[in-house]
Amino acid sequence: MPLIDVGAVDEFAEGGIRVVKANGREVGVIRWGGEFFALRNVCPHQGAPVCAGTVHAGLGPASRWGDLVADLSAPVLACSWHGWEFDLRTGCSITSPSYSLRTYDIKVDGGRVLVRIGGGR
Repeated sequence: MPLIDVGAVDEFAEGGIRVVKANGREVGVIRWGGEFFALRNVCPHQGAPVCAGTVHAGLGPASRWGDLVADLSAPVLACSWHGWEFDLRTGCSITSPSYSLRTYDIKVDGGRVLVRIGGGR
């Protein structure tokens, strides 16, 4: 599967979600901590446009019971319809492990962001 150019690196805001068309599909491209993630803009729960949601840090291990610790290396996308959360690295739902988002391979080359539709998890 060929790589599809979806824009220049500087067109993607850190911590933001930008929906692009690639091979006739809506793909959400997220820039987080200098990394890029690509996923299909369809929530597996009820078909919502998942990229209308928000991206935030996941939860890391706490040193004491009851503490919450943000883990910036584990970005999460929260669907705007029902708040279901998905790990951006794997696409797996944090809310319900039997659901997952379709993710795509993504890379940066020569200042351009490239997505491989058909590749990924």
